Amino acid sequence: MLKAIKNLSIFENIRQDIASPSHAYLFYGEDEMLNIELAKVFIASIFCGKPACFDCESCERTKINKNPDLLMLDKPSLQVADVQGLIDDVQLKPMVYKYKIVFITNADGINQIAQNKLLSTLEEPNKQVIFVLTCTNVEKLLPTIKSRLTKHYVPKIDLEIVAEDLKGQGVHIDKFVHCDITITDA
Repeated sequence: MLKAIKNLSIFENIRQDIASPSHAYLFYGEDEMLNIELAKVFIASIFCGKPACFDCESCERTKINKNPDLLMLDKPSLQVADVQGLIDDVQLKPMVYKYKIVFITNADGINQIAQNKLLSTLEEPNKQVIFVLTCTNVEKLLPTIKSRLTKHYVPKIDLEIVAEDLKGQGVHIDKFVHCDITITDA
């Protein structure tokens, strides 16, 4: 893993949460792709039972979105019907793992009526369900939702440091224009 990513203080907090997970998390920061990638590492770790190894069947299923206990909503905006569908799905017990995880990206795009619907589920959580949300604008979430989430701020990573890390690992980069690498790949 790249030093620039591995040294983020968020990883220590994530390690602590794996052993005894809360019922709801928020990964937020300026870079939504980084928020999503860190949330995916966290989710894989919950299913793996330790910091994600990305070698076992559990991690592989999660990485390729084939985990039956992972419900993912990845839309720029969510409506009441989307949230209602989630609420119906979380009533069912996990199929394979200890937890069913609901992963909502771009949570700041959930309209207010749908947020209120989600809030009712967060207020009375099922002990076998974990919600993981990501967003860039935490102020768009209702204060009552924010109060029920364990929050992890995801700092922006300096791409020059990433480029230096890659060079240190033998990857030759003449011009660091665009890097389409995920944390799970790193």
